[in-house]
Amino acid sequence: MSSDTTNVVLGFLLFALCVVSAIFFPLFAFFLLAVLTAVAMIYSHRNAELKAKADKRKEIPDINTALIELISVIMNADGQNTRQELDEVKAFLLKRFGEQKAKKMLLYLKHSLQKHITNIRPHCLRLNRSLSYPQKLEFLTLLFRIAEANGEISQYEAGILAQIARHIVIRHADFTGLTAQFSTFYNYQKKQTAMVYCNTGWAYKELMIEENASPEEIKKAYRKLAMLHHPDKVAPHDVAAQAEAAQKFQRINEAYRHLRKTV
Repeated sequence: MSSDTTNVVLGFLLFALCVVSAIFFPLFAFFLLAVLTAVAMIYSHRNAELKAKADKRKEIPDINTALIELISVIMNADGQNTRQELDEVKAFLLKRFGEQKAKKMLLYLKHSLQKHITNIRPHCLRLNRSLSYPQKLEFLTLLFRIAEANGEISQYEAGILAQIARHIVIRHADFTGLTAQFSTFYNYQKKQTAMVYCNTGWAYKELMIEENASPEEIKKAYRKLAMLHHPDKVAPHDVAAQAEAAQKFQRINEAYRHLRKTV
């Protein structure tokens, strides 16, 4: 007997049971109706949960899409796509996927570069689920090479790279070591550090406090601003705002670290 036939027979028997119960045992029929209603509600709720989970999974791209679209975000960050950037991407894809698959992914990259991707969190989530830590570090290194391929890493590109590193959970020591390998990013950091140690006033200004503030006041101001300007507070679909928030958050932390050493 097929499963459909079985379901029909069981349904008929259940219907017959309800009719007989209603005629001869009305109280039992009421109880049975209540149980069936509860089961139907539980089943409906479970189906809704499963549908919501399925919809959420659809929002997370597959690993190849995530890799290519994150690459396109960095390539588009400076407003131009250069041959040097494309060479870096080709070398990575050939090494990781082989010639045939690399060609298909490069075709998708061409399409992806025409899109305006604003929400990179789902892509980073896919990387976290699909790649090992060394693989994530290798991919982040590629993004750095792409950003520096045209001669320098802009402040905007640096913000996006820092944002991606945070979303894919790259350790601070590894991120610092990685930035030191790229002169333009490292020089940008050195300029920021030089500014920090040549002038203390900027740190008070960054934390929005008076220069005679006590250590307790400095700590309180830092906690308030760090909570207010944390990148997680910014809309996840706005890459530009996320990058700006990451830079602001970094400056707040630099100001606090500097004042802790000098006050």
